[in-house]
Order: sequence, then C-alpha cells, then structure tokens
Amino acid sequence: MLVSSWWQEMQNSFHDPDEEQEAGSDTLQQIAFQSMATAMAASGGIGLARMVFHYLTPSLEHSKPPNGITD
Repeated sequence: MLVSSWWQEMQNSFHDPDEEQEAGSDTLQQIAFQSMATAMAASGGIGLARMVFHYLTPSLEHSKPPNGITD
C-alpha cells in the first residue's frame, strides 16, 4: 500500500494540469501502479523492513536482561 501511494505521488508530480486526459485513464493508471506495487511486494519489496531490523537489532541486543532473569 505504501509503495502504491509512492508510485501514485510520483505520477502526480509529472502530471500536467493543462493536459486533457482521456476518459478512464486515471483508473487504468491506478490499476497499473497497484500492479507494480504488488509485484514489488511479492519480490521482497524495497527493503524497508530489512533496513529497520538491521538498525534496531544492536539496540535489542543491549536491552536483553541478564541470563536467568525473565519477565
């Protein structure tokens, strides 16, 4: 969903407001962006989760309680 929104915003940034669009072109573009986003997600996405995990893992290692102590 996030990637689909980014694709849509990217397309909007190139859109010329003075240019007349054909009927149904917005719907077709939305379907195309959703398909691209779905394909990207199916192939592993853009790696945000991997990057967040990579940077948070060291702080998780430091926050573990000493051996023998549990919640």
